[in-house]
Amino acid sequence: MQTTIDPICRPPPRTLCVINWSCLAKSRSGKTPPQGALVAIDIHNGNVLAMVGGRNYAESQLNRATDARRQPGSVFKPFVYAAAFESGISPLSLFRDEPQTFQYGAATYSPANYGKAYSMHDVLLREGLVRSLNVVTVDLAPAPDFKSRRHRGPVRPAATGRVSVNGPGHL
Repeated sequence: MQTTIDPICRPPPRTLCVINWSCLAKSRSGKTPPQGALVAIDIHNGNVLAMVGGRNYAESQLNRATDARRQPGSVFKPFVYAAAFESGISPLSLFRDEPQTFQYGAATYSPANYGKAYSMHDVLLREGLVRSLNVVTVDLAPAPDFKSRRHRGPVRPAATGRVSVNGPGHL
């Protein structure tokens, strides 16, 4: 039998999970202890280096890394942002954080931010990533090459000292 698991992976993946679970548990006093999973993958060849499927096998035999059924949600966001940054989109690009409806062929999609909270103004792309803003991510993602994105361009200081934006609607 061959395995790609790295027995001396540093830092130990289980330790990382325990630290994070402990931090989460402090904010959830009196509630069920948090669960989670971790899968560490070698970015060069795709080999699985480490896997943690949950907090305590004696309490729950569900391997959250391989068997949990959930909507992917924010799991995809880092990949969307990484592809955008690699294609040259600046983290200083502006996107509108407000309710929007997107057209995909004959279908429409109206994403909502967590708690249906919107800032109702332009936000930096990096803020969209940090705050996990669904509308900004969906606005960023439509084109595989990111050339048809709807953002308002990189932020640039204007000669007046005000902040201006390239593209439609610039100052």
